Amino acid sequence: MQGDSLAQNDELGRLRQQVAALRTEIAESRAREQALVESEARYRILTEDTLVGVYVIQDGKFAYLNRPAARIWDAEPEELVGREVRQLVTPESMPTVEENIRRRLAGELERAQYRVKVRGPHGQAREIEVLGCPVTYGGRPAILGTAIDRTEEVRTHEALAEQSRLFQLILDSIGDGVAATNERGEFVIFNPAARRITGLGPRGVTPAEWTAHYGVFEPDGVTPFKPEKLPLARAMRGESSDAVEMCLRNQHTPEGTFIRVSGRPLIDEHGTRHGGVVVFHDTTQRRHMFEQLGRAEAKYRALVEQLPVVTYTSTAEPMGALFYVSPQIEPLLGFTPAEWIADGDLWMRQLHPEDRDRVLREVEHSWATGAKFVSEYRMFSRRGGVVWFHDEAVIIPDTEGRASLMQGVMVDVTERETERIGRKRMQALSLDLVTVQEAERRRLGLELHDDIGQVLTGLKIILGTAGSLSLDDSRRKLAEAEQLVEEATQRVRELSQQLRPAVLDDLGLLPALVSHLGTFTRQTSIRVDFEHHGVERRRFGPDLETAAYRIVQEALTNVARHARVKDVKVQAWAEDGLLCLLVEDHGAGFDGTHAAGGSAIRGIGGMRERAALLGGRVTLESTPGQGCKLTAELPIVDVPEWR
Repeated sequence: MQGDSLAQNDELGRLRQQVAALRTEIAESRAREQALVESEARYRILTEDTLVGVYVIQDGKFAYLNRPAARIWDAEPEELVGREVRQLVTPESMPTVEENIRRRLAGELERAQYRVKVRGPHGQAREIEVLGCPVTYGGRPAILGTAIDRTEEVRTHEALAEQSRLFQLILDSIGDGVAATNERGEFVIFNPAARRITGLGPRGVTPAEWTAHYGVFEPDGVTPFKPEKLPLARAMRGESSDAVEMCLRNQHTPEGTFIRVSGRPLIDEHGTRHGGVVVFHDTTQRRHMFEQLGRAEAKYRALVEQLPVVTYTSTAEPMGALFYVSPQIEPLLGFTPAEWIADGDLWMRQLHPEDRDRVLREVEHSWATGAKFVSEYRMFSRRGGVVWFHDEAVIIPDTEGRASLMQGVMVDVTERETERIGRKRMQALSLDLVTVQEAERRRLGLELHDDIGQVLTGLKIILGTAGSLSLDDSRRKLAEAEQLVEEATQRVRELSQQLRPAVLDDLGLLPALVSHLGTFTRQTSIRVDFEHHGVERRRFGPDLETAAYRIVQEALTNVARHARVKDVKVQAWAEDGLLCLLVEDHGAGFDGTHAAGGSAIRGIGGMRERAALLGGRVTLESTPGQGCKLTAELPIVDVPEWR
């Protein structure tokens, strides 16, 4: 009995120990569970607050994702938990993902970091970087990893790479040389064109050695370029330079290469210098072309400027402005080529007013239509003379087909025009002379018929009846006949005086004028106030005396016919190699554009032609109601004085 009791007590003790141990284990388990809950809570807080995506993969599915990881697929974590990884990774990346998961679970890799592409919500691929390691999750093996979306980074890198590729392609393709250095003077850019133009590459030489190494000279090809003045050296110091001309001559360019260089400093947004850059291009061919063009232009100018014509090039704005004009213009018009080019309005100002509007219309038409310009016009010289030109020009278009320049040739045709005008004047004068002759003949015919004819008829009747009369009657008839003969003789003398006054040939101009003025007053009752000096006891050439006499005679005839006055003023004087005449009245006058009568117009024209034949001129001033003043200036040809 006692033995059974002891055995029961031992069993009870063991049970109590087991219960106590179980209680301790339960307490410890609860403590571990609480610690696990707290740890998981802290872990979730940590993973939810981080910017890095955190995930757990178990059995090929997502068992956990934080929000940054879910945002890679633009989703919430609960939308992705339980989904297979292969549904969210691109097919080409899936083998890599499966291999890394297998090896980590097998213990072959402690951790793995690699990049994969996943499918976005709209099918677009995103590139992410993952880092994972094996863990136990929920008591079973799993992969704990981080995911960072590198899509924008990749795109930025690709864009930078593309820009870099394009930049390098541009540098390799352009014909201009480009060279850049850092702040230490080391070349960081030296494109193929720079190598070709310089003949050398970016050798390891200092800025102070550039001139000697590359063979840099002034444009004369002889004077070495100062190293500190090189555009790239100046750019490194923060200075800019533009279109600097220089010559390169080294072992690779023995003939010399001419280049034009521009430089700029490399400065960042903070104002810090990081070196310099230059751009340069080969101007050798262009330089040679301009030299050839200069020689050709010199030959052209030499040829053009020896021709007996004026060549010119003008622009459209302002109208008539000259871009070039040959030296032949100066002897003709008195202005130098420089004056014509400097003053854009000179051509228009020197155009004759009577030709200006017509010529401007013709020029504007050529500019507007591109038609050839052909015209003849007059221009005033610096001294006031008139020069006639025949002008032909063509329009030169620019590269876009628009009228750009007018190139032309002006020929001096003054002599031809003077001859033409002279012939025209001679024709008009001849016509006037014929008209005057016919009028004079008609007047003489009427005079002879009316006066002399009547006298002769009366004389014939008297003589015819005298034979049948008594002696006394015959004597009386003969006395009447004698009176008629005397009247006829006087009338013939007057007609002869009008046709050609003998006193003009015998005594000269002044006596002839005095005689004519006396006759004029007797016939018209118009008193003549005659003044003269320098013409007394002096003979002039017969043509000059005749012209002067006829001008005064015709002027007084017009006064008698049209002026309606009682007095007229006549002056004759000689001075400064000119014989001057003046006939002035204060009568009716007339408008120059509407002369008093046809005979007056012919008379004035005749006076002007008489003067022009002797190299002189006649001017007429008249105002309706205020009278008329005629002045004549005739050059004197010296003849011995009459004693």
